[in-house]
Amino acid sequence: LDLNKKHRIEEYRQMAKHPKVSDCIDEYKQACINRQKDETLISLELNDFPDAQAQEIQREWKRFIRVFKLKEKGRELVTDLLTEGEVFWENVISKEKPELGILDVKRIPAENIDPFYSNVQNDDIDHFLLKKKTEKE
Repeated sequence: LDLNKKHRIEEYRQMAKHPKVSDCIDEYKQACINRQKDETLISLELNDFPDAQAQEIQREWKRFIRVFKLKEKGRELVTDLLTEGEVFWENVISKEKPELGILDVKRIPAENIDPFYSNVQNDDIDHFLLKKKTEKE
């Protein structure tokens, strides 16, 4: 196991290009992101919620799908998750109107994020750190 995360991710990406592995990834992403007859990408079924709460949750669910662009990039995200084992985003929030919440998200390459362990022996991750750009990059 390569301890250098960038090299390890490059190895995973090379493995994902192998025909048998690539076919498996294609099957998974097809199963995960599949449009229904009514063009619904991913449905959310709620039970035991009052109507007002259920409607609010459904609105937020649709917003989540829109913000993360799952219709356009969902299969790509599944591929990256299966290949690299992790995906990261930076939230885009308006400085003028922060009450609007998350307006967009920007992908951060997995090799630019390092885990910070609270317990190295158990691989307990406390949080992740974004690497700063260096002059070489």
